[in-house]
Amino acid sequence: MRTFALVVVLLAVLASTAQANKKTCLEQHECSSDQYCFGGYCVSCKSNADCALNEYCNIKNMRDLDRFGSCQKFPYNHAKCIPLESGDLADPRVDNSTKCAVQYYDPSNPNVNQRMVTEYQGYCIEGRCRLCDYTGNNGKNDAESGNEGKGKPRTCVFPGKYATPHSAEWSPGRYYENPVYVWLAIFFCFIFIITVFNMLGYLFHK
Repeated sequence: MRTFALVVVLLAVLASTAQANKKTCLEQHECSSDQYCFGGYCVSCKSNADCALNEYCNIKNMRDLDRFGSCQKFPYNHAKCIPLESGDLADPRVDNSTKCAVQYYDPSNPNVNQRMVTEYQGYCIEGRCRLCDYTGNNGKNDAESGNEGKGKPRTCVFPGKYATPHSAEWSPGRYYENPVYVWLAIFFCFIFIITVFNMLGYLFHK
């Protein structure tokens, strides 16, 4: 038992040391060329547009410096959910399985019923948790901070995931929303192929 306790203490010390090694900064020139000086630390991202298409940038959870300023996967995509107000999201007594949000516990908050802090909030659409709102009803159908960043430009497509503006029209979700455009593109390809074959046939039979 004593050995187990020593191992736990050692792991805790190593974890705190690893977090402490995150480089601090006051100005941008103190960080490497591919990092930002944000929140007093050199970080790899400061907005969702710095991340891969279906990732978000964690700029809130400073209790875990390994996660702060880094791109994270959204783990609750397609999970069952119900729309909740911010006060309910912050309440640790509310069932976490219904929350469409990545959260962490902040014991320093004097209000014990508001200690769940939202790191990233998704959108509850048709009872399912999604990374983004493709309907645009929340005014955020694109990246919340715009498309200026290190990642690819993005737009939200059905059922609530990101695609590049160039690939969005060919995504299964866009076809589901409006199949007319996709069928027109397919017909155009067929017409083009038929026209080419007719021209080749005409040239070879002259």
